[in-house]
Amino acid sequence: MFIQYFFTDSLSHISYMLIAGDEAFVIDPKRDIQDYLDEAYKRNIQITGVLLTHPHADFVAGHLELERATGAKIYAHKESPFTFDFIPINNGFAINLNHVQIKVIETPGHTPFDISFLVKDLSRGDDPICIFTGDTLFVGDVGRPDLFPGQQEILAHKLFQSLQKLKELADFVEIYPAHAAGTLCGKKLAEKRTSTIGFEKRHNSMLKITNEHQFVKKLLTNLPPVPRHFRRCANINSGNITFLEKLKPAKIIDYTTFEEKQKKAYIIDIRSHLSWVGLHMPQTISLDYDCLPLSVYAGWLLEPDKEIILITDRETDLNNLAIQFRRVGLDQPVYVLEKGLNQFLAHHQKAETEKMVYADELPDMIEKGAILIDVRSEAEPAVNIKNYRHIPLMQLEDKIADLDASKKYIIMCQMGVSAVVAASIIKYNRHMDIQILAGGLQTVKNLNL
Repeated sequence: MFIQYFFTDSLSHISYMLIAGDEAFVIDPKRDIQDYLDEAYKRNIQITGVLLTHPHADFVAGHLELERATGAKIYAHKESPFTFDFIPINNGFAINLNHVQIKVIETPGHTPFDISFLVKDLSRGDDPICIFTGDTLFVGDVGRPDLFPGQQEILAHKLFQSLQKLKELADFVEIYPAHAAGTLCGKKLAEKRTSTIGFEKRHNSMLKITNEHQFVKKLLTNLPPVPRHFRRCANINSGNITFLEKLKPAKIIDYTTFEEKQKKAYIIDIRSHLSWVGLHMPQTISLDYDCLPLSVYAGWLLEPDKEIILITDRETDLNNLAIQFRRVGLDQPVYVLEKGLNQFLAHHQKAETEKMVYADELPDMIEKGAILIDVRSEAEPAVNIKNYRHIPLMQLEDKIADLDASKKYIIMCQMGVSAVVAASIIKYNRHMDIQILAGGLQTVKNLNL
C-alpha cells in the first residue's frame, strides 16, 4: 500500500491516491485530473474508484472528469445531494482495493453528508493504518459548520459527536485531511499536512474540549465569512460539472481587442503587488500571482457573469492561469494582455500610482486624523492604535460604502500584500484618498501609537 498526495497551492487543498497493487482510488480529486492520470501511467496502475468525503464547497471537484477518463466508480454518502450516478455508502460500508480494506465512518458536522475513510492494509495486519478525514478533522483544527444556513448549531453538535468517534481510534492512526493552512474551510489550520490521532488529541485545541456545549460555543465564535464562491462550487459539484475540454482555452489578446472588451470585463493585474503600487491601469484589481492563492481570491471577488482579462508583465502559461479560475467555478472566457501596462502606456493612456506610508510617518498622520484600516482576518488580534478599524479583507466590499470619502485612510495588513489587494478593491469601487502601509503591521510593532 502506498499513498501519494497532491497539494494544490491556490486552494490549500490536498487530494490523495491510495495505491494497492495494480489499482488505485483517488480521494477528493481536484477538477484538473492530469496529475492523477500521469501518476497512474508512471506506476502502470489503474484508477478504479473515486472517494468523496463530502460535497465540496470551496472548489470544483474532479470526480466526473476521472469517471469519464478512467471508468472509475464514484463513492459518496448515500444522502449526498448529487444528480449524477454514484455508489451510495454509509456507516460501516466496506470497500476492498486488492489487499486494502476501506471502512466508511459517518462524520457529519462540516456538512450533513461527511464521511471519513478508515484504511487497513491487510497484508500487514488488521490494525487501521490511516484515515482520510476530509474537512472533519484537520491538522490543528476542525471543519467549519456554517455552510448550511440555519443549521450551524445542529451541525456543530454533530461535529462534536463525529470527533468523539475519531478520538476512539488508536493513537498511531495517521490523519490525511483535505486541506492545510490557507483554506477557508476552517479557522486556523496548521501548515503541516498530516498528523496522527494521538498527536491531535494532545495538541489540537478543539479535540481537547470534552464538554459538548463548550465545544459548540468555541466553534461558532469568530467564524470567518463564508466566501461567495462556496455556494457556487457546491451547486456545481452537485450536478453535471462541465468538462474542462469543453471550455474555451485562455487566449492572448492584442491591445485593440483589450479596448473592445475592457468595459465589460474584470481587469485583474497579476503582476507583483509592488509593481501595481508603482504604476497600474485604472480600474484594475491587484492579485499578485506569485504571492497570493489566486483561486481563493478570484473565487471570492469575481462572479461568472463577466469575462476576465489578466494583465501581466511577462510571458505566461495560459493553461496554468486559466485553471486557477476554473477550480472555483469561473468558467467564463479568460484573456491575457501580456506586458499589458507597457501596451497601455504606448497608446498614450494615463496610468495611476498609489501612495505608500512608512512606519515612522504613522504617528503624525494618525494624530492629524488619518484612519488606519486593518484588513487582516478576524482570527488576528486587533491592534491598540488610535483611529483604528478592523475590516477583514473578506468583508471589505460590503463596508466600502460606509467609508467617509472626506477622510484619509491608511490600509494595513501583516506583510503588505493584502493591503494592496484591499487598496485596489477600494479604488475599483470608489474614488478615495487611500495610502498603503509599506511592509505591513510588522513594521510598526515598536512604535508608540
